[in-house]
Amino acid sequence: MMRGFRFACARCSLPRAGRPSPARAGTATLLLVMQLTGCFTYVPMSSTAVPEGSRVSVAVTDRGRVALAEPVGPGVRRIEGDMMGTTDSSVVLSVSSVEYMDLNVPARWAGERLEISRDHIGELRERQLSRSRTWLAIGLGALAAVGVAFLAIEGFGGDGISDRPGNGGGGSTQ
Repeated sequence: MMRGFRFACARCSLPRAGRPSPARAGTATLLLVMQLTGCFTYVPMSSTAVPEGSRVSVAVTDRGRVALAEPVGPGVRRIEGDMMGTTDSSVVLSVSSVEYMDLNVPARWAGERLEISRDHIGELRERQLSRSRTWLAIGLGALAAVGVAFLAIEGFGGDGISDRPGNGGGGSTQ
């Protein structure tokens, strides 16, 4: 009896594990894009109240550009990373990206440790969840899902009843 059960399951049309259906892959991609784009914002904060592990963005002063030219590179504008610690005179980051004056795209870093003097920090911002952007992204995602469902059910058009089989719309022309 177990053999018959295995035989029947081996021939069933369930999707194989590890291969998501196109609809699931599309949904997962949409959710990932929404997560990575519109849900976070950087808010200004005092440099003394930054908790360890929080994602921060540091705007560098002109003196900081000169001082950080050797460890980071010339023309640094902004440094992003995770806060590793603070002292009275500096902050320590695990750097994830560096924005330069002459590049349009930030350079990715792999978490290198960097100590930045507070005298070289023009502005410190912490990444926080933006509730308004999150709700907007959820609303747009729901609207897109409704639109896709409508198109899947109703199709892309046609002249209605005569296109459907069995309704007598087949062969007579006038």
